[in-house]
Amino acid sequence: MFGEGSNTLQNIVCEEAASLCSDLSAQSGQPVDLELPLMQAVTNVVCTLVFGSTYQPHDPEFHSVMEYNSGIVQTIARGNVVDIFPWLKIFPNKDLKKLKECIRVRDELLSKKLEEHKATYSPEETRDLLDALLKGQRSSGDESSITDDHVLMTAAEVFGAGVETTSTTLLWMIAFLLHHPEVQDRIHQELDKQIGRDRMPTLADRGRLPYLESTLCEVMRIRPVSPVLIPHVALRDTSLGEHSIPKGTRVLVNMWSIHHDPQEWDEPDKFKPERFLDADGQRFSPPCFLPFGAGPRVCVGESLAKLELFLFSGWLLQRFTFTVPQGAPLPDLQGRFGVVLQPLAYTASVTPRLC
Repeated sequence: MFGEGSNTLQNIVCEEAASLCSDLSAQSGQPVDLELPLMQAVTNVVCTLVFGSTYQPHDPEFHSVMEYNSGIVQTIARGNVVDIFPWLKIFPNKDLKKLKECIRVRDELLSKKLEEHKATYSPEETRDLLDALLKGQRSSGDESSITDDHVLMTAAEVFGAGVETTSTTLLWMIAFLLHHPEVQDRIHQELDKQIGRDRMPTLADRGRLPYLESTLCEVMRIRPVSPVLIPHVALRDTSLGEHSIPKGTRVLVNMWSIHHDPQEWDEPDKFKPERFLDADGQRFSPPCFLPFGAGPRVCVGESLAKLELFLFSGWLLQRFTFTVPQGAPLPDLQGRFGVVLQPLAYTASVTPRLC
């Protein structure tokens, strides 16, 4: 259902990309804070995939989705001493209280959607992820093997993997393009040469747009949205080099360090999309480029994120030129550290390229 070659998934993303471009066209020439429109577009993709709903900007339910998802990410991102000493959870903790409230709101919304799907479920039609999970639950003949809690947890994981991370990467991309207009110009030239302006980019164009894809890779390298990956736990006694790692040890992967290691990357603090191009101008991925992690615990939303990033960025850069508004500063590229590394708020002028 979430494979990269899925025409249905491509259609969903392209529909939201078209809506996003329409919204930005209406704000042509004005300074635009891109965070909300990008977040709405990506959220609508995930909502369509999970429970078949899309939202308008002022929809109260949409704001609930945005608030609980952002609240969960931001609370986790701050970190807490309770992460190191779990027994401290018995004491009052504002962040833990907020996290529990956000999870409660999320679970209420997803439970409501699940009940609506149960009432209208048909085994002949799989409308979205909830239908697919219900089908698996009922075809197993034993609802204890796939419980409602399993269904809700899976739906929640897709939100966690597919909303904040993707929209944040797009925000970083535009921020770096504002600093490097020559990169944006080269992407425009590639799009004009390979796609033209009579149609919009599709997944079939991936191999024809290596510089666009290399730029996305460089954005994910220089500003990984997860600078420190979600903690893992050693399932058995093991070792890493000369270090013993007992069973139960919490293990953190420092993605920031991997992506900025001067032994692996030439001038790691410089934005250089061409580092992901080979001698023939085709994109390649160095072995130390791991934006989605690696191994059996790789990010569950990797395929969806790659698809969204390519289509949203391709549509946006085919249609628009992004510049710094007159009198406004360039975006701050330091960001806010946490589980999700977000750029500080900035605005951009959006100028249509297509008539």
